Amino acid sequence: MELKLNNKTALVMGGSSGLGFAIATELSKEGCDVTIASRNKNNLENAAAKIEEITDKKIKAAVCDVTKKTDIENLLFSFKTLDILVTNTGGPKVGSIMDLSDDDWQEGFENLLLSVVRLYRLVLPIMRRNNYGRIINIVSSSVREPIPNLLLSNSLRPAIVSLAKAVSSEVADNNITINNIAPGFIDTVRLGTLAEDLAKEGKKTKEQVFASFENQIPMKRIGTPQELAGLVVFLASEKASYITGTTIMVDGGRVRGVF
Repeated sequence: MELKLNNKTALVMGGSSGLGFAIATELSKEGCDVTIASRNKNNLENAAAKIEEITDKKIKAAVCDVTKKTDIENLLFSFKTLDILVTNTGGPKVGSIMDLSDDDWQEGFENLLLSVVRLYRLVLPIMRRNNYGRIINIVSSSVREPIPNLLLSNSLRPAIVSLAKAVSSEVADNNITINNIAPGFIDTVRLGTLAEDLAKEGKKTKEQVFASFENQIPMKRIGTPQELAGLVVFLASEKASYITGTTIMVDGGRVRGVF
């Protein structure tokens, strides 16, 4: 399938590890000029070197803390054109209603939701000038079914979905699409950390927790970052030009909802 992504400019937030790293790698394989951004300079540079080794294509790395408005502004100032934006942040603090402080909520809001709002405000004028754009938000299966002990994610990520739906209708006639991908249990460091926390709480081993994850999934296995990245590549392409304002699950069938 010819995806026509060669020389498209892509920015992948949280691109130094996990899902972001896999997404950046697959976009680079398809010929995109990729910039990865995250907080840690060393992690970014190591990730860029690894992607370049895999794809034999130059990768740009930009340090950016998405909770800081000036960092986002400085990052986007360098882009004269931007065809693809992938918003992707690490998971927020684990906890239930009595575990989370006002500061935890504020940090989660700035990291998950306000960062996306700020990115939209800076990226959309660029895409409108070029009459082309693809925005893909990496959210969570919690937007369809709350996950125990992940109240911040359960509350804030659905707001990203609502934001995307509303804004997508405002920019659709500029050939700009905005979609969400909602991963379930994907093999990342974040999932491993969550498994460790659950193991401590339930006096189980990490292996037992992973087995319980797999038992919830009809496919009986954890997904890979590459499987999710493949969908991002498709949504970023011209083949997906009539898909906007939607949320697609990548969860092996775990969430049982019809929609």
